[in-house]
Amino acid sequence: MNLKKSDKMIAVAAVIVLIVAAIGIIFYTETGDGDKKLGLGKEKYYTYDVIYNIEEASATPDNTEYVVKDKMLGADTVYNGTIEISNRHVKKVTFEADYRDNHRGLLLKNLGADTLTVTISGSNMREQTETISGEGNVTLFSNEKSALKLASIEAKDDFEAREKLGENLSLDSMMETYTITASVKNGEKLIFRPINWLLEKLGSDSFTMDITYEYYEYSLDTPEESLDDTPGNREGTNNWRATPYSSMNLVGFH
Repeated sequence: MNLKKSDKMIAVAAVIVLIVAAIGIIFYTETGDGDKKLGLGKEKYYTYDVIYNIEEASATPDNTEYVVKDKMLGADTVYNGTIEISNRHVKKVTFEADYRDNHRGLLLKNLGADTLTVTISGSNMREQTETISGEGNVTLFSNEKSALKLASIEAKDDFEAREKLGENLSLDSMMETYTITASVKNGEKLIFRPINWLLEKLGSDSFTMDITYEYYEYSLDTPEESLDDTPGNREGTNNWRATPYSSMNLVGFH
């Protein structure tokens, strides 16, 4: 059968279309597994370094009536208070107590001076006790903790990176609780100054407590684009899921 020249051209064009369509189908179906070979269809991942700043804050105990009394009869009035610090990666807590006896001697100020005893213990410190005689202040500290050593995070965008950082930090998030007790012992002697002794027994003393703490505030540095489309698979790169953080060098209780 003899074909016209126009029919031959149409047939050739149809064959070409079929070949191009076949190549397109093959390329499309192999994109899922073959994109690495062809260098197409990759997702960009970015590497985020974790950085931190040291911030400061204050805390207030549940009892702000800083009153103590050495009674003539019955049990003495002892101060008891508790503070809780939650959702913070605390570096160190500072407790500063200030006291002044109301009935000391005029010329000899230490004559008959009362003595305030302050004791603090808690999550990240052993029990510590300090005394103030007459007037002055004392400062007590919790153990100091080092910052977490967090591995770099690989993510597709800032949102995913922050989400992964939050998951890592939640593994180390805990509430810190501290208890404070204070008592006073009268220094006046009945035989020497009976009026002052009586005033001490009938009255009460007070002190102040200032509590501050430092904590680590973690954030993400400017990201760098990853060379591989699979997070954690690049040579020499830590996988954040396998190694969320290292706390081997933390100081104190953890």
